[in-house]
Amino acid sequence: MQRERREMLDSMQEVRNHLGRASLLFVQAALASLACAFALQSAADGFSRLNTRGIEGAQAIGVIRVSDIEERVAPSLVRSDLSAIQLPGVRQAVASDSVPFGGRAHHYGACTSDAAMAHAMAAGSSDVAGCDRIPVITASPGLLTMLGAQVVKGRLPADHEATDGAPVVLISEALAVHLFGSESAVGRQLYFGPGSSRVIVGVFSSIVGPAPSGNDRDSQWALFPGFPTGASRYYLIGSHAEVDRVLLDRTVEALRQPYRVVNPTGVDTLAGYRDAYLRADRFTTAMLAFMAAVVLGVLMAGVSGVVGAWLERRRRSIGIRRTLGARASVIFTEIIFEVSIFTISGAVLGACSLYLFWSPEDRSSISSWLTGLMAFMLVMVASLAALLPRAWRTVREEPLALLKPF
Repeated sequence: MQRERREMLDSMQEVRNHLGRASLLFVQAALASLACAFALQSAADGFSRLNTRGIEGAQAIGVIRVSDIEERVAPSLVRSDLSAIQLPGVRQAVASDSVPFGGRAHHYGACTSDAAMAHAMAAGSSDVAGCDRIPVITASPGLLTMLGAQVVKGRLPADHEATDGAPVVLISEALAVHLFGSESAVGRQLYFGPGSSRVIVGVFSSIVGPAPSGNDRDSQWALFPGFPTGASRYYLIGSHAEVDRVLLDRTVEALRQPYRVVNPTGVDTLAGYRDAYLRADRFTTAMLAFMAAVVLGVLMAGVSGVVGAWLERRRRSIGIRRTLGARASVIFTEIIFEVSIFTISGAVLGACSLYLFWSPEDRSSISSWLTGLMAFMLVMVASLAALLPRAWRTVREEPLALLKPF
């Protein structure tokens, strides 16, 4: 017992002697864990944002992009509701001002005023004062259910009252609280009206930053079906079966009169948008994975360097202990314990730090806790891969070789 206690004290003394290198190892482990967790969470978020597998009939929802015939026409002159257009052979049609599931590769939004919209159209981006990126909320089949829609005000729709195809109104969070007194209404739905005249109100986050009215947070922003959010908008059609070429051709022909169809041969389904997004987002995801791999490589080099420095400083003491009969496995275990003190604590801190950079309200296919656990495991595997071979080679050397000056 006394011998084991003395060996433990000697091990802790070695840690104190190399506290500077150990602190560097701790920082490397924390940064590597944070980088891995952030990369995993970003990739999972990118994949889940376009996951249409949970939408009933995703293959039967077609998306057609249209724009005004006159590109420079004033937005106030084109506020007609797109859903008023009768499309032959189409079971339902929903007007949407932004494409479903905008992500890092596709950004769409709306503006608080015509002036702000004009600036956004001129800049070709929604990243201007008075405009913001918004998630699309449309009444396509199964989409509201997949988004976790909840009734926060209004009569609950009966089973025979289908909400698919109902007009959609998007309003800001501040306006929803002011009108309906609904707290935490973002992402929820407000149902109004009976039967075919039902209107679905979707709530999104308020604009943060200066608005045309001078307020820090806009409270008057409302978006109605057909109101343009830029030079082009999107039209969703639903059919009983998969969207076929004949149906799309008839729909495009019906839209040619009031609008100019952008790239009619590129009409896609809602399910196809997920594949398109993944292709466009593949580079970003690959870069995140590459950065995580580089950080892990730096960590492995750091662990190897710290372990090497410790082993070189302790070669003589290891040789003496081996000569006195200490087993190589015992010394090997002590080295692993010394290094693990700092790698485990650093990896845990880095994984937990993800919450400082990633909002817990962000929705993803995996939780932040699971992401942190995966990042911790990756960092520990990388650390052990760098530690075990070098430490084992040293403790397996002959005692006389360890006692020789190096």
